[in-house]
Amino acid sequence: KYDVGAKNEFAFQQWRIPPAVKGQNVVVIVEIPGADFFIENFSITRECGYKAWQGGVRLDSHLGFQSVAPENTMAAFQIAAMCNYPACIVNPIASADGTFYCYHEDDSVLSTDGGETFVNLSAAAFNALTDEQLQSYRVFGYGKQKKYYNEKIPTLEEFFRLCAKTGMRPMFSTHPAPTTQQWQGIKAMLVKYNLLNLITIKAGTIAILEAAYNVLGDSIEGLIWDVSGTDAQSYCNAMNNSTILSNFHGRKGIEFICADMTSTIASTVLSNGYFPSVWEVHNITGSRYRQLIDWGVIEF
Repeated sequence: KYDVGAKNEFAFQQWRIPPAVKGQNVVVIVEIPGADFFIENFSITRECGYKAWQGGVRLDSHLGFQSVAPENTMAAFQIAAMCNYPACIVNPIASADGTFYCYHEDDSVLSTDGGETFVNLSAAAFNALTDEQLQSYRVFGYGKQKKYYNEKIPTLEEFFRLCAKTGMRPMFSTHPAPTTQQWQGIKAMLVKYNLLNLITIKAGTIAILEAAYNVLGDSIEGLIWDVSGTDAQSYCNAMNNSTILSNFHGRKGIEFICADMTSTIASTVLSNGYFPSVWEVHNITGSRYRQLIDWGVIEF
């Protein structure tokens, strides 16, 4: 038997699920009548979790286990790894010194320079801060457990080190776009931690995916285009017309907002040779998961 939860983090709500059958992909859905269903409060066994995307379904942790610890913090990443999520999405962003950190403009940070001022750093503001200055900030998440209120903004290398140690795959939600030189630095870190063939790059434009592929090449695991509409065929046409992306033979997907996904969209994406993916799945029902999986959605 396996505890669903992160080492007693969720002792108040523990579930038992059976081990996966060797050679098979297993999806376990827990639906609580009369209660919201949060994927963050759901975990899967290592046997099925790390094999799920090989012809099956893959559940990615978005910015870590953010229902307990603030997103884009080492605490959130560590809890996601303890819950056996196959992959974890982060937002890489560089400081003025060129060091990459995991940070998103939606994250609230608390300056500790003598006051308690909560700020949201824009990408430009973050890029202008030195590593020394960034040490004075702590990431704060409303409604999170107080023991995580002192979390620093983690470096990308710290995240990679955790992935190498735990087996959790790194995944980028890439905005703003790194420069060619920055991609080369990221590649060097991926090589250092033996993660190059395990990373997936997700971005809002094909141009960013092409820039990543030009540096990282075929050794990466996957490329996903994060779109903002529902015209699936036009997105597929744009992917098909990219000479650069056509050279990549790894996992290639198109990601839609979960609420927008329909059977027609999923079938269109699949018929063009890509896999359909969805985001914003933190509060959908088990029956909706089953519907999406039946349509061919393989990544959440």
